[in-house]
Amino acid sequence: MKFTELLDEGMRSKWRAYYINYRGMAERIEEMESDPSISNMEFMRILEAQTLKALKFYNSVESRLSEDALQLAGQHADVRADAPEMYQSLKFEIESLQTYAYLNAEAVRKIAKKYDRRCGKSKTMEADILKMLHRSHLASAPERLRALLAALDRPGVAEPLLRPSSPQEQLKSIFQRHEWPDIGPTKRSVLQSAATSETLVPLLLAGGCSALLWWKPCAKLTAASYFTIFVTLEALFLLMRQKPPDIVLLSATLLLRLAGVIDDRDAWGGFSNTVVLSIAVLSIVSAGVHHTGVMELLFLKVLGRPQLYSTAILRLSLPAMLLSASISNTCVMSVLIPVIEKWCKAIDMHPALFIMPMSYIMLISGAFAIFSTSSNLITQGLLVSKGLPPFGTFEIALLCLVCSTVSLLYIAIAVPLLLSRFVDRSSAHLQLANTGSTRTALAHSVAKKLFVASVQISASL
Repeated sequence: MKFTELLDEGMRSKWRAYYINYRGMAERIEEMESDPSISNMEFMRILEAQTLKALKFYNSVESRLSEDALQLAGQHADVRADAPEMYQSLKFEIESLQTYAYLNAEAVRKIAKKYDRRCGKSKTMEADILKMLHRSHLASAPERLRALLAALDRPGVAEPLLRPSSPQEQLKSIFQRHEWPDIGPTKRSVLQSAATSETLVPLLLAGGCSALLWWKPCAKLTAASYFTIFVTLEALFLLMRQKPPDIVLLSATLLLRLAGVIDDRDAWGGFSNTVVLSIAVLSIVSAGVHHTGVMELLFLKVLGRPQLYSTAILRLSLPAMLLSASISNTCVMSVLIPVIEKWCKAIDMHPALFIMPMSYIMLISGAFAIFSTSSNLITQGLLVSKGLPPFGTFEIALLCLVCSTVSLLYIAIAVPLLLSRFVDRSSAHLQLANTGSTRTALAHSVAKKLFVASVQISASL
């Protein structure tokens, strides 16, 4: 789910005017990215005003709720039993404020991250903003609001006092450090491009490779060798910067071909390889199965609504392991991700308990048949190219079955222990759902982190 959708879902209409204008700030960043001559001073002032607005509103609401909670606890020995309507109303307000704190803190963080990635000079504004938010009341909202709820359940609990802080001075110092004046389009474009890591890293790599070529520490390495090292390191850097892998890898191959480092067979021979073609066909099958929705319907019918994690992981793994033996494990995993997310909402368990464990189970069980995973296909292709006898279709199936069984038992036992923090969140969410409080459930659900697994396989022979 995109953050804009999460913000719209969790936003309380009564407080709409006091939320961070996330869309407006994102549009402002896009304008600065498209026109480097635009100064960021107005953007910084708007972001400062938006952040201060959220901080001040949170402080005022928390102060009011704190007074109401202590007054109610002083009037009744058992607030929950003596004044249930007032208790539920105040609890609703506290949970709504907790959702407000999370959404606005996350909005500020994401805006700073987007700014650093697209048009920031120092690339450190997100880190500076996080330090400020960590010292603000938005970051400590869950603990502080839990203390307010404790004051309702146990009269006599001390009031959670607002910590002294000066967000205005902190924000001013942060934004002043990241401002740049309007100095004209030409000079701004030159300075910005020179400050970005996309420009500095290639220059440093080229300089390093040139220095090594002049120094010649290894007589066997030629100019073509150092050029290959430069292209490889630059491609790895761009992949780490989340650039499109297909464009990066094809561009690197094209550079090496134009420089004469590799010939046409080395550059483009992989596209005629049977292994690469097999993986491409499996990707088409995966996309077709995913878009039809047949697998999703079948899985949801088989999975049911288990209450225990061990039962849930077994119900999820067994059909997935059977399917991975007949079609690509990558295909099965790509179909499972949306199924797991939808299923976890139905059974009140966190997706983190299933997505990463299932990826490991698919990696192991996918070796059941030679055609089930790309690594098997690549190995088979290498054996054939070297004139060695290939594997049988199910030659390693028995070994794979034993390893899959052991791995599944280990995951069923170890995951609840190693990821106990997600188990605790799921239990708390289930208790809130049983009370029938939809707002409370939302306050906890928006704080969850969604894990998205992306699998990409590249092969070149």
